[in-house]
Amino acid sequence: MAGQITTHGTLTFLQSFFGKRPDLIPNQLWIALIAEEEPSVMSTGTDIDEIDSVTYPSYQRAQFQNIPSNWVVSGYESIYNAQAIEFSAANEPWGVVTYFGICTTMTGGALLAYGELATSQDIIEGDSIQIDIGGISFTIFNPAYEGD
Repeated sequence: MAGQITTHGTLTFLQSFFGKRPDLIPNQLWIALIAEEEPSVMSTGTDIDEIDSVTYPSYQRAQFQNIPSNWVVSGYESIYNAQAIEFSAANEPWGVVTYFGICTTMTGGALLAYGELATSQDIIEGDSIQIDIGGISFTIFNPAYEGD
C-alpha cells in the first residue's frame, strides 16, 4: 500500500516547492513504528499509536537521511525508499506493529506521512526490525497521465 501524506506533510511540500522554501525540507527523517491504530492525515508525531519508548526502552525511531540516493523516483508519479531502514533490536517484546510514520524529530515532532507495513509483525524480544527497500512508497495520482 502506498503511504499517505499528512496535512503537515502537504503544507511542507507546497511551501518548499511552490513557495521556494527549501529550508523547510528536513535533512533527517525519523521513521516510527506504529502499533495497530492507523494514523490520520491530521495526526502528529505525538498522538500516533507508536511503540512507547518509556515502557520499551530499547525502541527508538530509526534515523533516515533525506538525500536523493535514499529515494528512487519510479516513473512520473511514485517514489520509494532505496535503502533498508533498520531499527535497534528489541530487548523486550514491543507488541504488534502495523504502520510506519515519517516524523521530523527523534521524538514527538510533526508527522509528515504514514503508511501500512507490508505485513504486521508481532515484535518479540531479540527481533531485529527492518523496513525493506521499497517498503515506504508514495504515489501522486495524476488523472491526466496515461503513461509513456
